[in-house]
Amino acid sequence: MFVKSAFVYGLLVSVPATIADWGSFALGVDVLRLHYVFSSLLAAFCGATVNAILSRKIAFTSKGRTKKQEMTLLYMTAVVSYFITLGFLAFFIEIVGIEAKLAKVITTFIVFFINYGVRQFFIFDSKPRW
Repeated sequence: MFVKSAFVYGLLVSVPATIADWGSFALGVDVLRLHYVFSSLLAAFCGATVNAILSRKIAFTSKGRTKKQEMTLLYMTAVVSYFITLGFLAFFIEIVGIEAKLAKVITTFIVFFINYGVRQFFIFDSKPRW
């Protein structure tokens, strides 16, 4: 039986958001030949947009805020998450010496838990939608 919890739905929302993030990063670096910093900005925006839309429609219940207020909070969270991501990437790549792709995977999991917590307990109602 499928577990119906906000965490599971938050995880399901993060899968397409991660695909959008990683896909747009690869597009920026490999196809558009953008510097990785610009590609990561593109990726963060694309992933955040998918996550914001799906979080609002599928995973979480509104606290009574307007759509504009929720989207503003979601994008503010995305900006903070982007800087957290850059910090972890720099740490893992420059200090620990982990290869960039593995560092991106590890960082994605860390930032997922941070984002989930902010969405579940600050932006949206703490009661699960399902």
